[in-house]
Amino acid sequence: MKELGPVERLEVRYQCFEASGTARHLDLSIRWLQELFPGDEIAAQRLGIPLDAISFVEDGSTGSPIYRAHAFDANGDEIGSGNAISVLLDAAFTCRTSRAAITWP
Repeated sequence: MKELGPVERLEVRYQCFEASGTARHLDLSIRWLQELFPGDEIAAQRLGIPLDAISFVEDGSTGSPIYRAHAFDANGDEIGSGNAISVLLDAAFTCRTSRAAITWP
């Protein structure tokens, strides 16, 4: 985004995570937000802006894209935007333990 000119503020909108189907999951509704960290620190450093000039906003939309980024100049005008998706692999969580390895007091 640095090619856009001087970025003064960056807003990243993310969707609330919703599990699909009946599969059990351990994810929180802020799953997509968690995936972004430490992206704010990296973006602040690369754009040369303070960390508090980057905000994350939960977006009420569903579907694709998962993320929408908007860059603003010193006047508050949007000077660029971009979208991104994330791939989530659904895998069952299993714990296999040998009975011989478990000891009780």
